Amino acid sequence: MAFLLDDPEHLHDLLRAGIQSYGQLESLLDHGHADAYLPSEAARKVTSRAVVVQAICEAWKVGRGRPVDSISYGYTPHVTKMLQGLAVVKHCPANAGPTMRGVANIEK
Repeated sequence: MAFLLDDPEHLHDLLRAGIQSYGQLESLLDHGHADAYLPSEAARKVTSRAVVVQAICEAWKVGRGRPVDSISYGYTPHVTKMLQGLAVVKHCPANAGPTMRGVANIEK
């Protein structure tokens, strides 16, 4: 939470109250109870910064999936559609055959 708060006193107050994670603070913010621990301007800044951090985390995940082996011509279009925006699905231009042949030719 330290990267979301400007004032170390606010962080200290939250930690002293047992609020150790952003999830706990988020719950207080969502239910309108954060004012017991943070001034409204600090709560607004924390919320705004948390939105940015969440967007960065989501963007970081894009394109970081693990390669999937054995995508067949028969279901490549279905898998491509299901993973649209999450992963790039490619099929070997030729029949890769056994997995080891596919691994050996994955860069081609």
